[in-house]
Amino acid sequence: MESSAQTRRTSPLIAAIAAAAFCALLWLTACSGSGSAEGAGKDQATGAAFSPAATVEETQFDASAATGANDALIDASHVQDGYVSASATSNARIKAQVISGQASSSFDMPQDGTPIACPLAFGDGPYTVRIMRNTSGNNYIELCSADIDVALTSEFAPFLRPNVYCSYTASSSCVAQARERRCRPLQLSQHGPDQDRRLQYGIAVHV
Repeated sequence: MESSAQTRRTSPLIAAIAAAAFCALLWLTACSGSGSAEGAGKDQATGAAFSPAATVEETQFDASAATGANDALIDASHVQDGYVSASATSNARIKAQVISGQASSSFDMPQDGTPIACPLAFGDGPYTVRIMRNTSGNNYIELCSADIDVALTSEFAPFLRPNVYCSYTASSSCVAQARERRCRPLQLSQHGPDQDRRLQYGIAVHV
């Protein structure tokens, strides 16, 4: 009889534990389902499907539009597209310098007159472009300069064309590789719209 009474006293406790365990299982299952749904939403890209560009934008040097002196030329006819072109011939080392406010970038130039495209990466506003020739050590003299006002067609314009940092053409192997990989899905939605645009333009930069 004592054993039977003990069994009756224990049964409610076991039932309570089982009920608590069942509730906990339901709670965990609900949380897991919610997390999976949320994660699935983040893993899916939104918007129109990616389509590769039909053509590759290239830079140009228009000698007829260029200004300069001392066998050095600056072509500022495409600044709205995010770059300025420069060309010079010299027996000494030459550099192009792009200045905007307190910021500046310098680029080595070919000495045979081959033009280079310098990105206008400091955004809209006034710029000064200079071509410098080395005299000795780290000393340079100015061959020519041009003051230009830049109003970009897009904040990404300086990064969507080949330039002195990253040179390529439509026939470059890197462009062919980019087109071969175009079908690989790109997960964007987890980054937010601003970061999505930067990722999309990042693809264009590295083709």
